Amino acid sequence: MHGIYRRSAEGNSDADQRVTPLPLRAELIGADCVTALGITATGHAPVLTLCRKLLTVGVTPDQCLEVYRGAVLALRVRSIGEGAKLTVEDNHGRPTFRLWRDRPGSDGAAPLVRQNRRVAR
Repeated sequence: MHGIYRRSAEGNSDADQRVTPLPLRAELIGADCVTALGITATGHAPVLTLCRKLLTVGVTPDQCLEVYRGAVLALRVRSIGEGAKLTVEDNHGRPTFRLWRDRPGSDGAAPLVRQNRRVAR
């Protein structure tokens, strides 16, 4: 396992604890754009999209992500790996977290409106 460890106060090697790395800082720009480490994500759930992009460049999935709007903490993602597994879908006008699915041409969410196809007769 990769990570930083520290010995417990008692010095018992069985009680070693993992030290959590410092949170990664991201900047929220408007309602649909976020950036961190020179990577920008846009869309309906840009922070969750950013989590997936950060994993592709090798950021540790256990890393915490803190998203700021200016100097104010707007959102904290407990782990980038958990955030990457989620997206937001419309649930009859109410946004709902759902598991992310790789759908070409979308942000991983289901379409907002059912797609009707004309049937040739």
